[in-house]
Amino acid sequence: MKRCILHIGMHKTGSSSIQESLKDFSSSEFHYATLLRTSNHGGAINSAFAEDSRHLRRGANRSARRSIVRAAGVRSRLKRQFEQLDTNTIIISGEGIVKLKQSELEELKAFITQYTSDIIVVCYIRAPKSYMESALQQRIKAGLNFFDKAACYPNYRSRFEKFEVVFGAKSVRYWGFSSKSLKDQCVVSDFCARLGIPIQSNDIVRVNESLSRNAIAALYAYRKFHSDSFPTVGKSTKENRWLIEKLHGLPGPKLRLSSSIVLPILKERRNDVDWMESRLERSLSEDLTKHDDYAISTEDDLLSFNAETLDWLSKELAIDHLDSESLSLAKVAELIHQLRTQLSSKCLNTDFERRTPSMEISIRKLVRQAQLGQIQQENSLSDKKAAELVQYIFDRISGELDSSVSGTVNVPGLGYFSIKSKKWENNLKSEAQVNRKKIVFKEYS
Repeated sequence: MKRCILHIGMHKTGSSSIQESLKDFSSSEFHYATLLRTSNHGGAINSAFAEDSRHLRRGANRSARRSIVRAAGVRSRLKRQFEQLDTNTIIISGEGIVKLKQSELEELKAFITQYTSDIIVVCYIRAPKSYMESALQQRIKAGLNFFDKAACYPNYRSRFEKFEVVFGAKSVRYWGFSSKSLKDQCVVSDFCARLGIPIQSNDIVRVNESLSRNAIAALYAYRKFHSDSFPTVGKSTKENRWLIEKLHGLPGPKLRLSSSIVLPILKERRNDVDWMESRLERSLSEDLTKHDDYAISTEDDLLSFNAETLDWLSKELAIDHLDSESLSLAKVAELIHQLRTQLSSKCLNTDFERRTPSMEISIRKLVRQAQLGQIQQENSLSDKKAAELVQYIFDRISGELDSSVSGTVNVPGLGYFSIKSKKWENNLKSEAQVNRKKIVFKEYS
């Protein structure tokens, strides 16, 4: 009988490392679901089961119609993997799944129970202060430009209780997240050990998403004092990602919140913390004053810059010297914008060049990656196994076509896909132009 593992985070508990390590993982016992191009299933699951994504309203624009098609595609892929794979356990992982409402989780459960009633929900739980420090960083990355410290509190009960209601309290497993409690101090090793997933140590991918306090301060100044700092869509979203990747190189201590900020919030949310501790059967207490000598107490603390930050900016922008005494916050924001503009020019060309040359997809390699058992030329495949293999191969080819702007995708033994992109005028008032991609397949003669 099949089983489904639903991993729902929580946010800031190494979920990206788990997802990247298990991406493309498949064995006789476990299969990590393939839904969209990303290893994080949160967006895919939300698009397929959120009510707004599943119902086409009258007069819906093109974006809404695409959402409907995307939702149907995710459901179809998930259905196919439940039906066709011989694997006992399907793993779905996405910390964004917690955004689904209770009624939408009921819909997700109803879908999965068509194939198995054995559903286990698993999540790691981070202590509140530690979580708030990471959450504040993430919100600034996403565009936050005001010091909303209370909004970073994890709200354990409202986040997780709906899963207990829908799937049953006994089916929801809470695991503590701290370096001392994790196997080998690694969340991937711990996750796989708890579930019995046979992962090799050299297959573990560690994703470090944290920025230094100096980097967060520079980014926050940019968000607050420059009108073009917010990531929205398209090019600006990419530029924001490139800027954040560059800021990983800015050294400094970790971002910490002062006990003067955290303690009042925890006193106000004591019942919520108690609720979570009763599930974990362990304390979530932390040393709140440990980093108070350099922790952030006010917004002014977050907007302070040291020589290390200014030296780094001088080097990156090829500026001889930056005087901290005469450097306003608006000027710092302008310097970060210059860095973003510089990165944009460089990265856009690199990104386009990466996608436009002729690419070659090896079917032989895809067969190996599919891990569908001992497939040998002399062995005949069952209809089910052959269909499963073909579907896997074409899913991977489709993913390559989706990610390519233009050029040629060559598939030896089959043919090649010619890709051309062009901007077309759009008659929808919300968009002046849209990007369209023309893909033509030509079979080898």
